[in-house]
This record gives sequence, C-alpha cells and structure tokens, in this order.
Amino acid sequence: MNSCRTVMQAAVLFLISLSVTIFTTAPISAEPLSEQEIEDWFNDDSEQDADDVNEGRLEFITPVTDKDILSTEGLITLTDDSLKTGMVSLRQCYRNLDAVAEMDVVYSYRNMKRLQIVSSGNIADASVVGNSIQLQGVAGSAFVCVTAEAQLLESTEDGSYRLSYGPYYRRFLDGYYPYHVTMTIAYPQNRLVFAVISPSSRPLFELQKQPGKLLMDTWFEGVLQVDITFSAIDAEAVE
Repeated sequence: MNSCRTVMQAAVLFLISLSVTIFTTAPISAEPLSEQEIEDWFNDDSEQDADDVNEGRLEFITPVTDKDILSTEGLITLTDDSLKTGMVSLRQCYRNLDAVAEMDVVYSYRNMKRLQIVSSGNIADASVVGNSIQLQGVAGSAFVCVTAEAQLLESTEDGSYRLSYGPYYRRFLDGYYPYHVTMTIAYPQNRLVFAVISPSSRPLFELQKQPGKLLMDTWFEGVLQVDITFSAIDAEAVE
C-alpha cells in the first residue's frame, strides 16, 4: 500500500509540474484530475478502462450530476468597434478547480489587454502577472473569475466575420475527461446576423438564439474548438 501511495504521490507531483501549469490558446484550460480521482485510477484493476478513455476525439455527453466537474462560464461581447478592431471583451469564470498547491493559467490570445481578476474563492492567493493568472493554495471546489479584452474576431474575404474561441479540454495523461462549458455571445444585432457555428448543432450541442445573443451550454469529452460566423448587415441600409 505504501508503494502504491508513493507512486500516486509521484503522479500528483507530475501533474503539478506539467499539467497544472496551463498553456492554452484560450482562457480555457486543461485541468488534471483530483488527487482522489488519481488514487482511484491507480487502484482500479479493471481492463476496460483503456478502451473507454477518450483520446481527444470530441464527444458530447449527457450532464454529469454525481460529482463536481471542471466548468467554464463565459461572456463574450462584440461591439460596433469590434468590427473594426477585432477586439472583444471577455468575462470567464472557472469553477470546480482541483485542489493543488500552485496553478498558472497562461493566455495566448492576440493583443490581450486589461486582464483582471474580479472574484475568487477557496484560493489562498490569486494574482495577475503579464498575460497569466497565478493561483496559490487552491482548495477543493475553488473558482476564479477574470475579465479581459482580446482580438478574437476577424473579417473574412466574403465580408463576413468569424469569432473563434477554444480549445476547451480537460486532459490527464493520454485521456480526456468530462468538461462543462457555458458561453454567452452578445453582438450588435443591427450590424451582424448569425450565420453558422462549428461544430454544427446536434443533440447535446444546441445553440440557443435570442435577439443580439447566442447561448451555448454543453458537456463533452475531448477537444472543443468553437467557430461562429456572422453575416454583416449594411449599416447604411439599416439607417
């Protein structure tokens, strides 16, 4: 039992040194499993796990209700100026973070500005350093919410606009595990009209449309990259 515990602790240290430091092209992170989940994994002698582990293929799943799952809640706001600059405003909240001593969230958005932590809980210390968030003393069920501006919108050759965000994933070793993402996209309805989303709408991944808003609420395993295309409305024609 002691040898198993030693191996399990070594795995936890491996996670902290490699996986918990989050390098991502979006403020959506790959999170390690909790220590309890790691211990359960080491103590599981079944042979069916290898076949069941998701290796990165996107698969939408039914909501997980029997345990806390890493989740991201986001709001992306497009304005008239966004059509000129590509800059949008962001608000992201990460919930049910795993308990670890230290965690860094490093953002790789183009032209990211004004990154701020607006709230947090069950975290001893949270600070912004450059384009990263440094968390220390992360307890179970911790959360952190941030705001920022970033260049996520681009114009296309046909005159439409594409909003890209992600990838979202939760990875441990070679497997990808359940993740819950909710996202609201607010846009000027006198300038843009929703055209298409990738991945396309399907059961367990359906985009809700409201005037000037798009709402996404999905559970999945694997890697989720979202691209939304808007058609432009002629401003002079509207006037």
